[in-house]
Amino acid sequence: MTTSTTVAQTTTTTVPPTTTTTVAGEGVLVTRCGGAFFPLGTTAPIGDPVDEEAKRAFDEAGEAVAEEWFAGAGFGSGWTWVVVSRDQTRIVFAGQGPLGFAYAEIEKEGDRWDAAGWGTCHFLNVSEVPGFSAGAWVTDPDVAPDPTSSTLHVLVMERECANGEPPVDREVSPAVFPTEDTIRIVVLIEYVQGGATCPGNPWYATTFDLGEPLGDRVLIDGHKPPGLVRPWPPTETSLGSGGSEE
Repeated sequence: MTTSTTVAQTTTTTVPPTTTTTVAGEGVLVTRCGGAFFPLGTTAPIGDPVDEEAKRAFDEAGEAVAEEWFAGAGFGSGWTWVVVSRDQTRIVFAGQGPLGFAYAEIEKEGDRWDAAGWGTCHFLNVSEVPGFSAGAWVTDPDVAPDPTSSTLHVLVMERECANGEPPVDREVSPAVFPTEDTIRIVVLIEYVQGGATCPGNPWYATTFDLGEPLGDRVLIDGHKPPGLVRPWPPTETSLGSGGSEE
């Protein structure tokens, strides 16, 4: 049976902690910006330099559309682009410029290149584990972290549509990336099967198995590069923003 309490004006659903497991290795998580994907924790576009052929294709695709954004994000306009992926009929670019981060996808139709997708975006860490997505987390305000323990009490918030319900009967699993000074964690939450509505999700109390004692290391929520520091007790801004801020 669940109970609801209020933490910094944020509803918290308290349930028995789920059994969690560690997802090891950076291969299970990537950073996404629109159609462009990068290694976990990327804070700037990574890819191959744009050669003259790719540049001409980009410019040609920009000329083929009426939208001012695509045409205005060309070379020499304050944008720096790299080629993320490429074949004979499709090129995906990632860029950084006056409006932040962006991506652009172009396709070849016959003898000409045309725009297939583009726009500004935020870098978010997303799960490459089928059936899971990356959520946000903060330290549990009711349970202080124990430096000698490998168990961390947290509140997690799902970022996908979930009918406004906590993931009580779904798997919640942390991907833990420890260093000498930090422990970066991306929490993976199993999707709601069959689709769901999006009225907003509650905080959900559970535990993370760090695999080793916490010590005096800084805790970092890795769902949003370059990472959000998670102190104890959690800040009001982290609770009020659903974990999107420190």
